[in-house]
Amino acid sequence: MSIRWIATFIALIIIASITYPINIPGKGNFFAMGAAHFDRDHNLTYYSIFTYDKSGKLKREDHVNEEAERISYTLYIYNANGVLVSEKTLLIDNSLKSEKTYTYGSNGRISKAILKIPDQDTKYLAYSYGY
Repeated sequence: MSIRWIATFIALIIIASITYPINIPGKGNFFAMGAAHFDRDHNLTYYSIFTYDKSGKLKREDHVNEEAERISYTLYIYNANGVLVSEKTLLIDNSLKSEKTYTYGSNGRISKAILKIPDQDTKYLAYSYGY
């Protein structure tokens, strides 16, 4: 990994921290976090910047390329009880790239997740615990 990639990643984290200051109760100020994603050959493919709400729930994940351009983002949607019900990944033009919806069993755990990819007009059962 080159120094330029590392410097770009650090700059993105600093920008995200300035742009998205968050206070998590009991933990003080908390800012957006980042992660780097690599392919199988260990080449950097994109960065993720995670943004949380004041209660500490993940609200958004921005996907940024090496040139610091946003290429897509994921929105995390919760119900009124604060339970994650879906994730929507959108491209920069706001077109839907993928959507994952969650179903919960009587024990409150995820029983299955359905992944929908619009281009393929197909739904995939991501996992099911048989509840």
